Amino acid sequence: MTQTPRDVGDRRPQLPEAMLRKLNGFRQHVRRIKMTEVGLAIAFGFLVSYLLVFGFDRLGETPVVLRVALLAAAVVATALALPRHLLRWVWNTRTLDQLSKLIARRNAALGDRVLGTVELSRDEHEWRRSPVLVEAAIAQAGTDVESRDLTELAPVSKHRGWGKALVVPTIAALVLAITLPAVSANALQRWIAPWSDTARYTFARVSALPTEVVVARGEESTLNIPLEADSRWKPERGVATIDGIEVEATLENDAYRFVLPALAATSSLEISIGDARLAADVRPVERPEIRGMVATIALPSYLGIDEPRTQDVRGGSVTVVEESEVSFQGKATRALTSASLNGVDLAVEGARFEVARWSVKEDSTHELTWVDEYGLAGSAPFGLHVRSHVDEAPGLSVNDLRRDMVLLETETLNFEVWAEDDFGVREVGLRWSGVEDTIDNPTPAVGERMIAAGQPDQTEIEAAVAFNAKRLGIPAQQLRVQAYAKDAFPGRELVLSTVYNIYVLTPEQHMIWLTGELAEWFEQAVEVRDRERELHHKNKAMREMDVAEFDDPKARRQVENQAIAERANGRRLNRLTDRGNDLLTQAARNSEFNVKTMNDWAEMVKILQDIASNRMPSVSELLAKASSAEGQSESKSMPSTGQVKDSSKGGTSPPTEQGKTAPSVADIESSFNEASDSGQKPAEDQPPTKTNSSLGLVGTVVQGGGPKQDPEDTPPSPPSPAQSNMDEAIDEQTKLLAEFDKVAGKISEILRNLEGSTFVKRLKSASRRQTKIAGTLNDSLEKSFGFDPQDIDQAVKDTLEDSANVEQASSKRLSNIQADLEAYSSRVENPSATTVIGEMKKMSVSSNLTDISRSVKANFGGDSIARTEFWADTFDRWAEQLVGPG
Repeated sequence: MTQTPRDVGDRRPQLPEAMLRKLNGFRQHVRRIKMTEVGLAIAFGFLVSYLLVFGFDRLGETPVVLRVALLAAAVVATALALPRHLLRWVWNTRTLDQLSKLIARRNAALGDRVLGTVELSRDEHEWRRSPVLVEAAIAQAGTDVESRDLTELAPVSKHRGWGKALVVPTIAALVLAITLPAVSANALQRWIAPWSDTARYTFARVSALPTEVVVARGEESTLNIPLEADSRWKPERGVATIDGIEVEATLENDAYRFVLPALAATSSLEISIGDARLAADVRPVERPEIRGMVATIALPSYLGIDEPRTQDVRGGSVTVVEESEVSFQGKATRALTSASLNGVDLAVEGARFEVARWSVKEDSTHELTWVDEYGLAGSAPFGLHVRSHVDEAPGLSVNDLRRDMVLLETETLNFEVWAEDDFGVREVGLRWSGVEDTIDNPTPAVGERMIAAGQPDQTEIEAAVAFNAKRLGIPAQQLRVQAYAKDAFPGRELVLSTVYNIYVLTPEQHMIWLTGELAEWFEQAVEVRDRERELHHKNKAMREMDVAEFDDPKARRQVENQAIAERANGRRLNRLTDRGNDLLTQAARNSEFNVKTMNDWAEMVKILQDIASNRMPSVSELLAKASSAEGQSESKSMPSTGQVKDSSKGGTSPPTEQGKTAPSVADIESSFNEASDSGQKPAEDQPPTKTNSSLGLVGTVVQGGGPKQDPEDTPPSPPSPAQSNMDEAIDEQTKLLAEFDKVAGKISEILRNLEGSTFVKRLKSASRRQTKIAGTLNDSLEKSFGFDPQDIDQAVKDTLEDSANVEQASSKRLSNIQADLEAYSSRVENPSATTVIGEMKKMSVSSNLTDISRSVKANFGGDSIARTEFWADTFDRWAEQLVGPG
């Protein structure tokens, strides 16, 4: 009875066990033969690759590229074949479906039946519909499979062929390994690691040759190839080939010495010694040279400079101070293997070398040699010259300070002192000494002051100096000032600058001096005015010339010279006004000058500055125009050698035979008379007389006739442009001279007042001096009163001697004051000055002061004191009488 699907349940049909065993056996068989096939093929490839390397090595050096290619070919073949076989014969034979398809390639009917049976066993619908039929079909298929030898249906395999092919290389490799184990091992190593530097085994064993041999450019070179001690073959000769040139070398002392030709460019070198083959590139290079050398100098200890100094000595010479210690550090163009100085080896590191330190006491010369990393020596030894010298003295200069200067005692003088030394300026300062003067400076000041202190290694000092005599305790006097510099050299004297004379003055002395300077300045200004007046007179004289005379080239040159002289005079006045401003600046610093006087003076200087900067240049420009302006008698451009005085009626020259106009030689003068009524044509209308020559004798033709006129009735010719410019220049010059005279008068008045004030200052100073002498005598009176001059203490005697000398000098000075006052009184009407002069003459001032000097020397102390006090009061009284507005 037929089963229904409900009776079958969930049971599925199963393939027969025998069928499954048959199919699994088929799978294992296929996998085994195919994997054996690929394994044998891979082994064959690797053995052949190895044997090729072995064979190539016997012929010569197998290139790395070839060895890599042989090994890579075997590896690549393996990489391609093995995965393919694994995919095809292992991965693609996992399932019964895949096996059925594989069987179908050799037996389509059986393969399809197996595939159908497998698919039927999985079809639930067929199973449910007719289980009996399904089981019957599966059983029938199992019977068919079991009865067949499935290995016959396996794919065609080449494993036997590969096995046979493998026999020959395997035997060859074994034979080589047994008979030539070292050679085989070497080939194996070079095959397995083709990129390594394993040398090829040769029976003639020679030292390895670098890939690049470096030789000196343009020079013959030698190359030694020694045999190894274990060389089994020692050929009698070797051959080197370079640039197609063969060079032979015979075996000597187990080495071959090849002499290579001079090369200019890199060349390939091949060497054959027995079965040994060497190859390299021969690169010619320049011989190594010294690229740089630096000397390290440890300075002498007295300098106090601990830090060594360096100096470039590429020129081969170095100069150091005596007692220094010097060492050298050099650098070559390439890395060195050795270097020596005078045959003594030096420390070398790469391209650098070092010469040990030594003490320099005298000049010396040394020879440096070196060898680079390629074994090349320098083209010539390097001469090293070490010179010693003595520590030089410092250099010193003073800036912004004149040789002679006047300075108020309260004024600050600013300047700069600059000093330099080759190793270090230790100190910069100022020293001064006064100039002895019997009256004003019997005990001159002496002193010095440090301005700036330097460091041991400070080679320059630039110090700002503010010199103020009062702050330094220096009384008014003439000082000789010098800057000084000092270095560290033991026992060296100070280096001194030029002597500068600085006149330190009290306000009274400064006023007296400045008044003299102003007077001198005024004299120079008056000279400029007088020169301007001379130029003015000459300009007026030249203007008196008539038109013809003024148009003469010689007269024009005189006018031009006048313009040049005017400019020069203006420049001189400009310089004087600058000097005047400087003097005013100095006067402004002195309170002894009253403000009104200085304001008046400044106003006058300002006027003179305007004259110099504007008025005189204007005159010069007008004169220059006059010298170059067109004269009244100069002609316009005309094609004639004569001159046409009347431009409205000027004639023209007749045409030449060629039709061109020839220049006329007629001087045609115009006439004030009209042409006659008789019908006669004017001269210019008359036809020219024909001549054989286009030029004739010069003639003058007067146009028109008429009676002559009286010269007095002829109106004067108007001035030419040049004369007009001259008139303007003279007029401007007249005005500026008037202004100049006005300024000169005002300045003269100011100077008179200032000069009067100086007499007051001088007499006041003389009064103070007498008071000072009286005080000095009074202080020494206790130790000198009643003593014979010979018995007085030496110190007191010196004091009296100094006071007597001062009094004698005062006598001369008062004599000068009297003479100056008389000269002043002769120029200026000053009743007070006349009265004082009369008293001075009547009292014989100079003689009395000389008598006091003798009295002091004779130790008449009381009399001397009384007389000096009297004269102190008298001088003070006279000064009060002369007091003026200065």
